[in-house]
Amino acid sequence: MLKLWNNRIIRYVFVGGMNTVFGFTVYTVLAFTSLSTWIILIIANIAAISFNFATTGGIVFRDLQLRRAPRFLAIYGIIFLTYLTLIQWLSPMVGGRIWAMAIIVVPVAALNYVLQSAFVFGRRAG
Repeated sequence: MLKLWNNRIIRYVFVGGMNTVFGFTVYTVLAFTSLSTWIILIIANIAAISFNFATTGGIVFRDLQLRRAPRFLAIYGIIFLTYLTLIQWLSPMVGGRIWAMAIIVVPVAALNYVLQSAFVFGRRAG
């Protein structure tokens, strides 16, 4: 089991699952309000970012250096815009914004891993 845990992708899937459940829960609770989708996404992202930096940086990449935080936030900006665009595009086709989020959450999580690996926690990113 320890050998399996040493695989960064396995750690990302585990931590990503925790982060996704947390973020999706916050998003879903707020989606039942009359708030605009972009406001809901901002609130959900703010609620999740510090938790995600600690878990993704500390557990997945084993690097909590605060100098990585600006790039981490920039990637979250890209992810935010990706979610917003895809949710607004898919919502009318799939029956609402909760279903749209459920459909895109895994592919966008994969994109997030690639971007975090390359631009935040990669060897050249430091």
